[in-house]
Amino acid sequence: MARNARVTRMTLDEIAKNPGTADERRLDAMTDEAIEQQIAGDPDVAPDVMTLGAPLPDLKRIRLALGLNQDAFAAALGLPLGTVRNWEQRRTIPDPAAMALLRIVEREPDAAFRALGAKPKAKKPGGRAKKAA
Repeated sequence: MARNARVTRMTLDEIAKNPGTADERRLDAMTDEAIEQQIAGDPDVAPDVMTLGAPLPDLKRIRLALGLNQDAFAAALGLPLGTVRNWEQRRTIPDPAAMALLRIVEREPDAAFRALGAKPKAKKPGGRAKKAA
């Protein structure tokens, strides 16, 4: 079913002067079931955020809390540097196994790195992590 949508450009002042014509009483009278029916019938509605799963770990925050630069963090996890960069910049999303690993690193970094046989070197303030010789 095609829709005829039109975009009207307005300034904030124009919007404030003309708040719209929504029937507040009709909207307030809608039942939850009626709302669900409208949502189900509209393919453009965003998915229910409650069904999307856990939010992505904040990889940059985790890495910085560990005092690691991207090179050292990637090496400690056995990942390509580009993968860590892409995850941090939200260009790509970690798969479920990687998500589990990141949550473990976030909650138990020493145990995670020990299990991986990694001994990441913290970066010096204002510098990059030392590379292994």
